[in-house]
Amino acid sequence: MAKKWVIFFIALFILLSAVAIYALTMPLPETEPLPDLSGHWVQVGVTEETPWYFYADITGDLIEIYWYLPEDNESALYWSGTYTPPKAGDREPYTWVSVNDLAKSKTSMRGSREETKTFTYKRGKLAFVLTAGHMQMGFSLEKAQENVENEGSAG
Repeated sequence: MAKKWVIFFIALFILLSAVAIYALTMPLPETEPLPDLSGHWVQVGVTEETPWYFYADITGDLIEIYWYLPEDNESALYWSGTYTPPKAGDREPYTWVSVNDLAKSKTSMRGSREETKTFTYKRGKLAFVLTAGHMQMGFSLEKAQENVENEGSAG
């Protein structure tokens, strides 16, 4: 009877050793690289006939969004708020709540008076909702291929 138990434990040891070796040699699943959202973003669908559009700049822990009027070559601050970059384990769609720097936004005629705004990144697009009174409009921006210094004079 004892001989059967010895054979059983030896077989169990060999089996567990094989499983451990297999687990150690298995390639780890590839994790998706974290998107780098820093840089210059421009509203999707802008054409030469577009009377105005949004562009955004993300640097460090700050996101600033501007209205741009091509005809006047002028920009006006719409949003200046916090940016929280994605971290390991975050998946698309990546969403964060930005806290507006009201002291800065209120100095602009077109600045948002909202305290917070939700931003979503998915498949290369950055989306947010503009709220004006009872109206809400969604906007989507794409990262510009080349960084642009400034679309126009901010004001």
